Amino acid sequence: MFVTCCSSGYNEYTRLGYKTKSNTQNPWGKVETIKGSVKDVHSSGAHSVAHMEDGSLYLWGRDDSGQLGISSNYQRDTLDDLPYYIPASSVPHFPGTQMRVQVGLFSTFL
Repeated sequence: MFVTCCSSGYNEYTRLGYKTKSNTQNPWGKVETIKGSVKDVHSSGAHSVAHMEDGSLYLWGRDDSGQLGISSNYQRDTLDDLPYYIPASSVPHFPGTQMRVQVGLFSTFL
């Protein structure tokens, strides 16, 4: 199944999920197609997280403070990897608990 998310606003730091580094304001546009069923979408002023039904995450936007949970030596040389995907098996969780996602301007909480 493919699900389309749409976003609108200022695209600085690819915060809208578009595969462009343009920082102009954009009308409604499609975040690159993601695979699976979206449970929730969370957004701050700088980055966004799509929490999928299977527990995986798609993240995009600003990452200068580690908001996307990507290792510090990760370099975004191309936009081909947007949105960044974290499989459910790599998402930290505690057995017997239900995960919630919250985002702040410089942080993501699970």
